[in-house]
Amino acid sequence: MNIHFKYSTVFDELLSEMSLIPYTSKQKDFMINYVSKLSKDWGKDESKIMKEIEKVSGLKFKYDKIPCFVVKNMGFEAISYPLTVKALDIKKVKQILIHELVHVILKDDTKLLNLLKKIKLNEEDKVHLPVLLVQRKVVENIYGRKIFNEFLDYEFNEDIDLDLIKKFDGFEKDVFSYLKKKI
Repeated sequence: MNIHFKYSTVFDELLSEMSLIPYTSKQKDFMINYVSKLSKDWGKDESKIMKEIEKVSGLKFKYDKIPCFVVKNMGFEAISYPLTVKALDIKKVKQILIHELVHVILKDDTKLLNLLKKIKLNEEDKVHLPVLLVQRKVVENIYGRKIFNEFLDYEFNEDIDLDLIKKFDGFEKDVFSYLKKKI
């Protein structure tokens, strides 16, 4: 399974205009160069990351290739469907991309979705509890815990109950079985 980074002038222009930021030809040139750099940098760890996401989640990606649009401006830093990331520092984008790929692999797991319905949490925490459990273990296994904690501090400073994630420190793999035992 691999990511195919794509730049769409129309998509980038649309999201820029929706963000009330004018689109320019310089932006197109910047983005073509950025996508090339991102693709090269991501490619260094891609196989290891994808295998680790599958191993830790206990699931398999459904596609051999996932397109990922890269844009300069949008209201979010990323969305999981269609997979789209905003041009930021490449190190940060790699963390965000791992997070979104965990969303992608978990989104069709009906057993997990049904289990999450039984949990008494707000919707944001319900969605992000399994995602962050898998992401944390993947990132720790590849880059170390410090890198994951930096991501949490940056990405989820107020949006999610971080103490909730810390309660699940024993998670190793197979998020469904793990949460089923804990809940």
